[in-house]
Amino acid sequence: MCNFNKLSNEAKASIHLFMTKAAHSVGGSNFLLALLEAMKSKQPHPLMFKACQISSNNTIIKWNKVIFKDKVDLIQTDFSNA
Repeated sequence: MCNFNKLSNEAKASIHLFMTKAAHSVGGSNFLLALLEAMKSKQPHPLMFKACQISSNNTIIKWNKVIFKDKVDLIQTDFSNA
């Protein structure tokens, strides 16, 4: 993960706008946080589910393609090195 405090003001504003739009698209910030907690609690990683679906109390997200473990590991190492 990156250190948010070390980012430029433009990058912080961009992240704020992205998170605001994401929260608005799922019904508000509490629903977004509940969805993130639901994703975090799933094991193995939710992107690898064959059902291609993750849900919280009020939100369901579906996708078309399963992502394999090697790709998930690659994404996680890229984020931890950033």
